[in-house]
Amino acid sequence: MKKFLIYISCIVLLSACFGNQPTQNTPPEKSQGTQPSDFTTGAPLQAQKRILDNGDSLTIFLELDVPRLDKTKDLSQTIASEISINYGLLADYTSREFLSTRKVTLLRKNVFKRDGKYYASFNIPKRPTISEVVILEVIDGKTNQKDQLDFLVNYTSTKFREKFTLAHQSGKNPLFSNYVLSDDTIQIYDVKGGKEELIVRYYRQDFKTALPPMSTKSVEPLAKVIPSDSSFTIKANTPIRFSKTGLYLVQKDTTAYYGLSMFVSDLKYPKLSLLKDVVEPLVYITTPDEINQLRKHETFLDTKKEFDKMWLRWLSGNINTAKQTIRVYFQRVKLANQYFTTHKEGWKTDMGMIFIIYGRPSRVIRNNDKELWIYTQSASFSEMNFTFLRRPNQFSDNDFMLVRYPDYEAVWYPMIEQWRQGKVQ
Repeated sequence: MKKFLIYISCIVLLSACFGNQPTQNTPPEKSQGTQPSDFTTGAPLQAQKRILDNGDSLTIFLELDVPRLDKTKDLSQTIASEISINYGLLADYTSREFLSTRKVTLLRKNVFKRDGKYYASFNIPKRPTISEVVILEVIDGKTNQKDQLDFLVNYTSTKFREKFTLAHQSGKNPLFSNYVLSDDTIQIYDVKGGKEELIVRYYRQDFKTALPPMSTKSVEPLAKVIPSDSSFTIKANTPIRFSKTGLYLVQKDTTAYYGLSMFVSDLKYPKLSLLKDVVEPLVYITTPDEINQLRKHETFLDTKKEFDKMWLRWLSGNINTAKQTIRVYFQRVKLANQYFTTHKEGWKTDMGMIFIIYGRPSRVIRNNDKELWIYTQSASFSEMNFTFLRRPNQFSDNDFMLVRYPDYEAVWYPMIEQWRQGKVQ
């Protein structure tokens, strides 16, 4: 197995800068990597972010999941007083010293609760450089629980999707996913509140499923420009519903290349609810003959019979083990859709494939255009790394391609056998 060496030296304990130390440039402690990103944690306190260009500043929108307050009514004042937010700026991911650190004061008027989660926003003034890395720490003062995000900010925003985002129908907060449901009413949100006319392109294309990590086939990059199937216009900051499932790209004019994309799916997404949708994600653990046998049936009953028969054949007729293994597999499919959906379903992406088969990485090391997923302490291997390279396209800046090696075959097939033997829990 090839060794991957990535040197990351940014701090992970940002809160140390906000004790009794007077300086705002306290150098970070040395670390071999960033903390795991959102999807790797199961922390009681979790945060997600959205960033929008706001002229002279960047507006950071946060979604905060604070389980201890699940059953309370709107506690905006409590959140503003008990949740603290600190951030530090690094020149890049290899920097060893903060250029600046700040403690954010949340204003009650900028904090509200919806569907059990809290939303807040604040601004980061732009600085005279192209980009910097933000290390942001959210701390629950009552429990001392923490969550940390690290991300690159661009001070010279030029792309449409850096100025507009998907938002709740009220326009009060961005959506923190790249997909919407076919009965959702949303807005294409601009922090400046304008009512610009926008062009929406619709795509019916079914994008390809990820190839195995040891595949020697050439992975075809997404075409630079994909012809749309139809187009229409809408107004920014105006409620709208996209009832037809598929991929949409929102742009400001017909000559633009980049846009803001959204994947519109049925009412159960990111969960798969129809049997015909459940078949395809099994491609990672089935043989070509097995998946084709599932695909060929036209009726629900025949497909279900073949589906059940396949799992029971793998697991020697053990119904309970089959139920449990199916539950775990499709829970990971759901999470892959939740975390990694871009211009296509999350389970089809390279990151989604690795997440489904191997689960949450033990650690994630991130660079500007690269992520390294590190897995440790498995029955099949002592340590294993997967490297993903960012591959921006007209739809998304978060499309990552796995660096494939033939050597992965030695750890791929044993893991597939564990799935087929019901040993993955």
